[in-house]
Amino acid sequence: MRDIKFKGLTTKNKWVYGSLVITTHGIKHMPHTHTKTWIIESAFGNGGWFSIGMKQYVRPETVCEFTGQYDGDFGTEIYEGDIVLVGAKRGIVEIINGNTYVAFANNDLELLSDIKQMTSVIGNKNDKTNNARKVLQLMDNDYSYCDAVALVCKETGADRQQLEKELDPFI
Repeated sequence: MRDIKFKGLTTKNKWVYGSLVITTHGIKHMPHTHTKTWIIESAFGNGGWFSIGMKQYVRPETVCEFTGQYDGDFGTEIYEGDIVLVGAKRGIVEIINGNTYVAFANNDLELLSDIKQMTSVIGNKNDKTNNARKVLQLMDNDYSYCDAVALVCKETGADRQQLEKELDPFI
């Protein structure tokens, strides 16, 4: 049986790991008007009581579930949303109907457990600067990679080489 745990990015772009908790708060006439997502990094129980030692609020869109598998390089835990290098191909880890897949650029899906080549975690889809996010959003809206990078550099004054270096794991 695998460990059930999660990771998420805090508002200060720091990864935290642990148990996922999502709470909703509201007022009498508007229930569930406020949702918070946080990761409990440490907790302890004693005689039926439960106490939270350390919790961090995280951005909900960055929450990733642990797959129960490790990469072949350093034994790094593999989470949903991680970018992995399989041989010379890059892919993003996805959990679909309880199964863990690697989605490659050519829309191929391979079960992570069936991959026999060395797999290395090289990043996560949420590890992007704002400029890199803008490029990827433009590409989602049918801009070419070159046009999207040029437009973001023009609008923000970003250094093209630095931006391309940040985008490298995602392209």
